[in-house]
Amino acid sequence: MLEALLSGRADIVYGSRYLGRGRHANQSLAAYLGGRSLSAVAWLFTGRYLTDTVTALKLFSRADLASLPLETTGFELDHEITARMLARGRRIVEVPIRYYPRSREEGKKIGPRDWFIGARTFWKYRNG
Repeated sequence: MLEALLSGRADIVYGSRYLGRGRHANQSLAAYLGGRSLSAVAWLFTGRYLTDTVTALKLFSRADLASLPLETTGFELDHEITARMLARGRRIVEVPIRYYPRSREEGKKIGPRDWFIGARTFWKYRNG
């Protein structure tokens, strides 16, 4: 990820669980479909398709992040950052990462309600 940022190929680098492969064998179908469908929502509202908008691995400059007037505090923070950065014309590049899914018992907390909040967040911040 750092190489992609330092080489100048991107302003922001996202680690993607899905580049070059599909669903992880241990990932629930609901989690997979939820994440992939949010990628489609992001594309509809921002004009940019990213394979994994809900990745936990995001790399950007401190100045870019500090310049954002962030308003959200939940899981939707990922979507606010993505929408605002794209609205500012920042180049996001994805690189493949290794992924080890968690179960609810292991701390997975995101659910269907979060999908609707995420979709609304992409809509709300699509213009910056």
